[in-house]
Amino acid sequence: MVYFLGLTAVGLSVAAAGLGQRRLAVTRRGGPWLRVLAVLAVAVFLQLVAERRPLSVDVTPDRLYSLAPQTRQILANLGGERITEDGGTQPVGTVHALAFYHNLDGARQRIRAQLQAFADASGGFTFEVVDPNQDPERVREYGVTQARTVVLMSGDRQRHLLEPDEGQLAGAVYRLATDTRPVIYWLMGHGEARLDLEEAGGASALGASLADAGYAVRPLVLPERLHIPDDADALIWAGPKLDPAAEVLDLIDGYLRAGGAMAGFFGPDSPPAVQAWTEGMNVRQLDNVVVALNRAGAYAGVGLRTVTVVDGYTGHPAVRALKGNATTFPLVQTLRQVKKEMPGVEGYILLLTSPDTWAETDREVRYSGTPRFDPGQDFRGPVPFGVALEIAAADTTRRDGRLTIIGSSGFLTNSNILQYANRDLALNLVGWLAAEEDLLGIRGRRASFQPLLLTEPQKEWLGWVSVLGWPALVGVG
Repeated sequence: MVYFLGLTAVGLSVAAAGLGQRRLAVTRRGGPWLRVLAVLAVAVFLQLVAERRPLSVDVTPDRLYSLAPQTRQILANLGGERITEDGGTQPVGTVHALAFYHNLDGARQRIRAQLQAFADASGGFTFEVVDPNQDPERVREYGVTQARTVVLMSGDRQRHLLEPDEGQLAGAVYRLATDTRPVIYWLMGHGEARLDLEEAGGASALGASLADAGYAVRPLVLPERLHIPDDADALIWAGPKLDPAAEVLDLIDGYLRAGGAMAGFFGPDSPPAVQAWTEGMNVRQLDNVVVALNRAGAYAGVGLRTVTVVDGYTGHPAVRALKGNATTFPLVQTLRQVKKEMPGVEGYILLLTSPDTWAETDREVRYSGTPRFDPGQDFRGPVPFGVALEIAAADTTRRDGRLTIIGSSGFLTNSNILQYANRDLALNLVGWLAAEEDLLGIRGRRASFQPLLLTEPQKEWLGWVSVLGWPALVGVG
């Protein structure tokens, strides 16, 4: 910005000097050019200052070029300590980055700015940008095989990232500095969304997001093997369509009561056995469909049966950072406590629908047709559809089990997970389940194509400004 403003100022001063000298005597024509030299000197000085002390203002709609709150939190802990799930402390290392980008690569400036922002936010992060052609020794030393590779180092640990965005970079920095990599098992065998499916109904996008955040994600087909591995930090159960065997439910129940953690995504028409199992956890699935006639949904461009949450987050650690950010949920059912209190189970509401929604119970119009609110049968919002449970461990030396239940299974599919703050919510739920409170927040955005659409009057106005603006400025000068 300073460069272009300086260039404009010098150009205008040259034009003004050229026009002004015509009205002066020959002996006085050098005066206007002295002003040009003064403007040029000031422009060069400001450009040098801007290069050494850059200042940027992010005016993009989704704050693409500002460090996300979660990134700042991660960087603030570098070189310090973090609290572990058992209440102790663990040292957090520092991180050094080597970015291998050619001097003439247009992406070099972008990665330098990104790494500089990380370094400005934390004294525990340092970096260098290396031209592979000029430093082949380090290319061989670090095993770099492609340009645009960023090598992160912390102690004796390394990780290579190819063209990372902010979220990938922050996730890798956290994992290296803390030397952690939680293992998440994806339950399969009952018609759940598949991690390897890239179509709209699959969950490959969420799998990639979990991997970017540093989680090891592995499938677990329980009907084949009635055992949950000892290294499981959390389970994800994404929309089962078939009744699981009683042995499977007993296995999950025992895992949670032994201090395990699971995220369950159960939309309307969940299998009866799954509904009965959640009732044992004091959560009743009401098997209705929420109808949303709110302005937030209209703004987000979603249909009647997609719930949009903007202010319906509670103060629970897993969701409070999302307040003011939209998340969308297709085909939502509401949840309710079975009993006011259940020994060994503490429940917390996570998500509420807005006041101008209702839970439609008429099976004829739940999924199609024109729904209508029926007093005495349907439930007006706000009503809960997301809860978190803490389950007392049978062994008092273990931590309590953790369980989240969301009344929508389509929320985490490929067609929805990357919309708005959906990915942030999913990763925050997993972070809370894995007792990684440092990671609960809004993550960095991926760069996206955002064209500026102009109306015909706006195009005409800009045309006249470009045609008449410069001559007018020259005239004023």
